[in-house]
Amino acid sequence: MGKRGSLLVLLCLALGCANAQSPAQPDADGVYSSGAGLALPRITQAAPAQIPNDDSPRNVRHVCVFETVIAADGTPGTFRLVSAPSALDEPALDAVQKSRFEPGGYGKRPVPVRIAVFVPFGGTTQVPILLHDLQAQKRVTIPHVKNHVDAEFSEEARSKHINSTVIIRLTVTENGDPTDIRVVRAAGYGLDEKALEAARQYKFKPAMIDGIASSFPINVTVNFHIG
Repeated sequence: MGKRGSLLVLLCLALGCANAQSPAQPDADGVYSSGAGLALPRITQAAPAQIPNDDSPRNVRHVCVFETVIAADGTPGTFRLVSAPSALDEPALDAVQKSRFEPGGYGKRPVPVRIAVFVPFGGTTQVPILLHDLQAQKRVTIPHVKNHVDAEFSEEARSKHINSTVIIRLTVTENGDPTDIRVVRAAGYGLDEKALEAARQYKFKPAMIDGIASSFPINVTVNFHIG
């Protein structure tokens, strides 16, 4: 594509999916998210979410999704809610905090890994679960792109004949809209802004967990190549 950047949506968890295209690299905080050679954390003991006997909603079909860092000793921490706010968030977070994890690893050593944890309500179970376990149990369908928008080259990149790649992290909402959009690997030359502009116009068919529409974090790779 001579004047446009092609958007390639990597429908694996941006928060914990090994990407065989390049070796795993930690971020500025020393936390890994994806890459070749990265072993992902696993849940060794999942604590069920307990809904209090008060006015909390029951029989509600909803999936709480948290971004968390599993430390090198297996302790979960630095939680961030990425799904739509719900009255179920507190019991879901409590369940994640009480669950036990086997840490991720790189090479022969345990390392901190940023990953997404799902807590479904109204489906098969209401215990924390990770993507690879959802896939193994055939309980998840990942988001699919419904509306594709090509990223335009910036004038600076075009004039300098820059070929590069931008990686964006975003969350696909329960309605299929992109939100929480940010650059995680920049290219410069105005390409980052062009990639974000295109990603904001995307529309997805949302992820489904136990037949319930769910928020879902993904990576989007935007390849800029002047043919």
